[in-house]
Amino acid sequence: NNVIFSTLDAWKPVLQQAKDISRHVSNTGVNAARVFEQNSRQIASDVKDAANSNVNASTTSTTKDSTHH
Repeated sequence: NNVIFSTLDAWKPVLQQAKDISRHVSNTGVNAARVFEQNSRQIASDVKDAANSNVNASTTSTTKDSTHH
């Protein structure tokens, strides 16, 4: 019995370290997913803004061209 308990006690730090590492890996994955989501939203917003700027620029250009005729 003493051998079994001493063996279990010896494994406690190893198991705790494995638990801590798995938690860290999980948090890293969650953080990576969060950053990816934020970047995707930012890129989509920037693309939308750029598209709107292009539409507004072409509309302004067309309006100026039609008033000079």
